[in-house]
Amino acid sequence: MRLFSYNTGDIMIHKHLLFIILLLFLSCTKTEIRQSPSFDRLSNLMSETFNSLAKASETISSKNLIKNLSHLNRMNYGGSHYYPLEREAITEIINSLSTSDFSECILMNAEGKIIYTMKDDEILGKSYVSFGSSPLPSLFEKTIAGEQSIYDFSIFPSSSTDPAVFFAVPVKDQEKIIGVLIGAVPSEKIKSSVSNLAMITDKDNNIRYHMNSSLFMKNSSEGEEKSLHSKTFEFKEIYWKIYLR
Repeated sequence: MRLFSYNTGDIMIHKHLLFIILLLFLSCTKTEIRQSPSFDRLSNLMSETFNSLAKASETISSKNLIKNLSHLNRMNYGGSHYYPLEREAITEIINSLSTSDFSECILMNAEGKIIYTMKDDEILGKSYVSFGSSPLPSLFEKTIAGEQSIYDFSIFPSSSTDPAVFFAVPVKDQEKIIGVLIGAVPSEKIKSSVSNLAMITDKDNNIRYHMNSSLFMKNSSEGEEKSLHSKTFEFKEIYWKIYLR
């Protein structure tokens, strides 16, 4: 004798009830799914910076500005009198051809002498070898050999207070390299190209960017790393681990 009997309708009702209960359970369970971040804007910023500097270098070459500036740099009173005019001309060229807001631009002749700066007058007329611990030796030596180069976050010149990433392109007269043009992109510009940026570290785990600027070039803490989502980013000589909030 069967105590209970079920018809087809009852079974269908039970199945619907189980399905509704399952949906309610899943709706109450929050599962955070984090998509892998895209750094397309950052890659575009770096590529556009090189392109802008390359265009500026072509105009500088076509106007013989390296030759003129080198001549003015060798002069005393006369050079200092006419240099501001040439400086203004180069700054206008760079600004008109660039989408980047450079914190500094530096032009060196083929001998490595600084013949133009956008802002800092203290380093003008000096050789790159005078700044051994700065980005200049690495950038000049690679770029004068004919390749575009990039230098990780650094604070230079001494009048600067915020880190910048340095980009360098050769200046050519036809096939002959006659100088090196360098542009410094400030950290805030890098930050604006990465959503929710919290920290950037290099291969040695040194902090290259942090919301707390006092931590620049200090070793990152394991505890902070674990609390953030991270992904690696590579561009030419740059290798970063980018941490997001």
